[in-house]
Amino acid sequence: MKTLLSPSAQLCSVKYNRIAYAGLLFAAIVLLILKDWQNGFCMLGISLVADPFDHRVTWAKRPLWQRSWLIVHLAILFAAMLYLTISKL
Repeated sequence: MKTLLSPSAQLCSVKYNRIAYAGLLFAAIVLLILKDWQNGFCMLGISLVADPFDHRVTWAKRPLWQRSWLIVHLAILFAAMLYLTISKL
């Protein structure tokens, strides 16, 4: 079942997602500066849940820079997970 939202509600949702993404990304950066690696990388991963771009646009129709941004973000997250896993050995 589809939920029908007015255009203003959809725009508001995108604004809230951007604020949430920026806040979580800022928290991740602060935690990484404080050398709290596990929580910093956790916040980095959680920030991907709040898609900072228009979530109504499909992946194939997004501009290249948006797709690149999200892929680089995910690659950094995977590298961090690998680092944490290897450092525990």
